[in-house]
Amino acid sequence: MPRSMLSLVATGFLLVAAPLFIAMPFAYSQVERLVQRSDDTLNLAVRLTEQVEYFANTARGAERITRQYFVLEDAQLLNTARQRAARLDEILRRIDLPNDPRLTSDFSALAARTASLRVQLDAQQLSRDAVLAEYAALDTTHAEAYAGVQIFLAQQRAELQTAADRTQRVLAVPALALAPITLLLALVFTYLVLRPFRQLSAGIGQLSAQDLDTPVSATGPLEIRKLGQQLDGLRTQLAAAAESKNRFLRHMSHELKTPLASLVEGVSLIRDGTAGTLSEAQAEVTQIMTVSADQLQRRIDNLLKYNEWVDENSAPSFAVVDLHPFLQQVCKGLQLVAAAREVTMRADAAGLRIVAHAESLRVALDNLVSNAIRHAPSGGEVRLLASAAQDAWQIRVEDDGPGIAAADRERIFEPFIQGSAPQFGAVRGSGVGLSLVRAAARMHGGTVTVESAASGGACFVLNIPMRALT
Repeated sequence: MPRSMLSLVATGFLLVAAPLFIAMPFAYSQVERLVQRSDDTLNLAVRLTEQVEYFANTARGAERITRQYFVLEDAQLLNTARQRAARLDEILRRIDLPNDPRLTSDFSALAARTASLRVQLDAQQLSRDAVLAEYAALDTTHAEAYAGVQIFLAQQRAELQTAADRTQRVLAVPALALAPITLLLALVFTYLVLRPFRQLSAGIGQLSAQDLDTPVSATGPLEIRKLGQQLDGLRTQLAAAAESKNRFLRHMSHELKTPLASLVEGVSLIRDGTAGTLSEAQAEVTQIMTVSADQLQRRIDNLLKYNEWVDENSAPSFAVVDLHPFLQQVCKGLQLVAAAREVTMRADAAGLRIVAHAESLRVALDNLVSNAIRHAPSGGEVRLLASAAQDAWQIRVEDDGPGIAAADRERIFEPFIQGSAPQFGAVRGSGVGLSLVRAAARMHGGTVTVESAASGGACFVLNIPMRALT
């Protein structure tokens, strides 16, 4: 494995391009050989065609002058015809014939016919018929030689086409062989480049999911390994911070419960008249103190529960819950707080029986109902409505308060985050209650959402998948 990302990318590029570098010289030599042969064939065709045409033009010129001589009987014309006939021999000697038996035979016959013509023209007594017959025979022999040239060139073109096809097949073999090798090398180095980033992405997702126990590691180039080490260092710091936070919550919760217990006991003694008979005003004050102490007790319990439920690896035990008396029990536990706020509560589960983790469900509903009481106006109503769908059941907790602002509907489920809606009562919430509600919903494999109730207040909806009754 290369030490750096740059060397990995460079090595991958060179190895992927290596088959191309190997194939290029071979392909170049094959194409160069084919091009050279094409040039040679073309030059030969042009040269032979020009020379044979030149011979034919010269022969026709000599015949024309000879015919003029027979008409005019001018000795100068005869000399010119003899010179033209002699030039035919010179033209034939200059033709660079390829090594082909047929062409050699045709041009030998043409040379013999030219010599015979020259003999006829050099005779003391010219015979018109004999000379013209020689010209006709020469034209026939030339036509045969020209046809032989065309046949030879056609053969050369066919051989050239065969060579081109053969070259194409020769080049296709390494191309087909190198293509999968190049693709394989590209896939291998793509995997080598992407694998470290997938590991880093998995580590970041692990941190986002609050999995602080599994070490983050990344293999590959030095830069990637350093990033993996930095992420693992961040995981260690987050784990230490989470442990410090949980330890602080545990200690503070227990520290608060001791004086709170003394406060609750003292208020209870005063309310029972142990310290003397209370006036109406004093009884009202003790009632307020009792409600506030009860609310404070719930806040402390929420902190303890939150500290316990942040561990998502705990396996909850589920049991059958008769929902209607269960909701009635939740309302009964909050009756004192509701009475202090002059809020009524109504529960309706229609005989629904579900499979749930009773303790987490009780804590979740306790927080939802106490929140509803705290935000409901004096004389308002809090409603707990349960219903069953095809594959899930719902519990809706509604109030007649001001509702939840749209900007707060996602944030309020985060730990220690409170909405902007006004709250009634002496003790404000800690911002942990709705986090416990979401944790309880997730423990059941469901969700919790918030929407607007028909009355304009808030409506929290627990959506929990159904489990088979056992």
